[in-house]
Amino acid sequence: DYFNTTIYSGDTGTQAITGVGFEPNFLWEAKRNATGNKYIFDSVRGVGGSAKQLETSSTAGESTQANMIQSFDADGYTQGSDMNASGTNYVSWSWKAETTTGIDTTGSTITPTSYSFNQTAGLSIIKYTGNNTSGALVPHGLAAKPGFIIVKVLTVDEWGVYHQGLNKGIDPEDYYIQLNQTSTAGNNVGYWNDTAPTSVLFSLGNSGVVNSVDDYIAYCFAEK
Repeated sequence: DYFNTTIYSGDTGTQAITGVGFEPNFLWEAKRNATGNKYIFDSVRGVGGSAKQLETSSTAGESTQANMIQSFDADGYTQGSDMNASGTNYVSWSWKAETTTGIDTTGSTITPTSYSFNQTAGLSIIKYTGNNTSGALVPHGLAAKPGFIIVKVLTVDEWGVYHQGLNKGIDPEDYYIQLNQTSTAGNNVGYWNDTAPTSVLFSLGNSGVVNSVDDYIAYCFAEK
């Protein structure tokens, strides 16, 4: 109902990828038989001939790509030519997070500029502008404590990841990993302010990776 994995073969043009079972709000895709980057798209930042692309193994900022995701459709999405090469096999992971109003902002110090969430599935997509202040609090909309948060500034910088299993689950909020790196977990109060997320909010330090005065996107997951 809320998540699906889809595989397809490229045909060089624009291809409708169907069988997902719903209209996605969050899409992560990769090549299966060739090297190359992995890409994230979401409905909050936008698709449709000007898809807002993020590269998960790169520090690159958000870029507009005319030939990537053309649209999110009722049963999947339409893929443009840039991830649709003949002879190449692809995989995509799709999530549904369709609620775009009514997020609980109780206690927050940063109000999202836009968002989409699904409490049943345990996924939210939160776009916010940082305030460069330690202890900033951002609502995630899940009504449950997230165990996994991925943050990317929309300019050039690292990815920041919180996971409840970091440091073997002992004070994981003190630690971070970077999605685009292979290094081990680091300990830096600048990421999550050494503060565990709650059922309403996640906390930020003042690292530029998660909270300068730039725009950010956060993908939050809670166990359901």
